[in-house]
Amino acid sequence: MKKSILSLLAVVAMVCAFASCNKKAQTSETNGELSAMSDSVAMIQGYMTGQQLGQQFMMMAMQGMPVDTVEFLKGFKKGIADTTKFSYYAGQIQGAQTAMSLMKDGISTKLFAEYLEYALKGDTTKLGMSQEQAYAFLQDFYQKKQENENKEKYGKNIDAGKKAIAEFTKQDGVITTKSGIAYRYATKGTGKSPVDGDKVKVTYRGTLIDGTEFDKSEEPVEFGVDQVIPGWTELLKLMKVGDQVTAYIPYDLAYGANGSGSTIEPYSTLIFDVTLLEVTPAEKK
Repeated sequence: MKKSILSLLAVVAMVCAFASCNKKAQTSETNGELSAMSDSVAMIQGYMTGQQLGQQFMMMAMQGMPVDTVEFLKGFKKGIADTTKFSYYAGQIQGAQTAMSLMKDGISTKLFAEYLEYALKGDTTKLGMSQEQAYAFLQDFYQKKQENENKEKYGKNIDAGKKAIAEFTKQDGVITTKSGIAYRYATKGTGKSPVDGDKVKVTYRGTLIDGTEFDKSEEPVEFGVDQVIPGWTELLKLMKVGDQVTAYIPYDLAYGANGSGSTIEPYSTLIFDVTLLEVTPAEKK
């Protein structure tokens, strides 16, 4: 929606630029030929800009933000006839845009406007917290809001993951950790196990519980034991060099309530086939 509003404002700005150019040509250009052409230029530019705005309005309507053409024209005619009120109209446009965003998030537009005025007037006594505290509070609010929205939309993945792990644990040789990871050896190695700070070299393949592959190492990869998702860190420290395992990692030890990229949805349980090839001990300080 914000993109649509910005695009609309860009088109309106173009209209204003056209109007300014026409006015300059009419008042300062003495060439008779250009003067005779100026009315036609005004008509053509006005019509073409109207077509562009019409297309923009259609796009905004498809995004659930319809524009009332009659009301838009009323405001446009006022603005183009009286440029001294630019600040007022700019504030009105910004206010309407802000109101739509705030109402969507369930935030009071009245309180927002009240404290915006305090800030613009330089009143530093009203907020009652430092800028750092304010940013942290907002971050916490929007993070929790996003998690709630994700849970409503993707909460089904939690039950699906639990069901997949429960089915896997019925198979022979499956081991379950206290944290909820379920894994089974395909091959057992005899080498050393990594600890925090060590680097490991592995090959792996990652899939969703429906079998969709989201990642795979074409060549062995190396990284720190504690530089990966929590489920991987825990799993690697249970393995020995030479081990090949299949592991089901619950969402809270994977990418949690946010997911990752376009393939791993929030609350997704992940399946990994991992082979531990090598352990490089941490450098001693």
